[in-house]
Amino acid sequence: RGHRDRRDQLRRLRDGLRSIGEIHLVNGGGNPLPIVSFVSDVMHPADMEQLLSIRGFALRCGRHCASIAHRRLRLSATLRASFGLYNTQAEVDALLDAIREIHRRREHPHG
Repeated sequence: RGHRDRRDQLRRLRDGLRSIGEIHLVNGGGNPLPIVSFVSDVMHPADMEQLLSIRGFALRCGRHCASIAHRRLRLSATLRASFGLYNTQAEVDALLDAIREIHRRREHPHG
């Protein structure tokens, strides 16, 4: 049950991120690990990490021991979300909502 829940959460997060304009997944759907790396065209990963942290999410920003891959992809850093057995679908949905809100506010800072 736990592995299936995690796979469903990963699929939900990947699909949700793909639906947000200007978000790009870095590790495609073939990664069996409960990790999703992505970047945003709207802001640097470190800025997004901080805004998500303020909202209670613990994502990591950096090169994640993959400097060569980041150089080849011409990325300074990525954001990484990872899941454990304790995470829920509701938390995935809340993370996606927070990312959408950050993007909306960035696109329309006064509205």
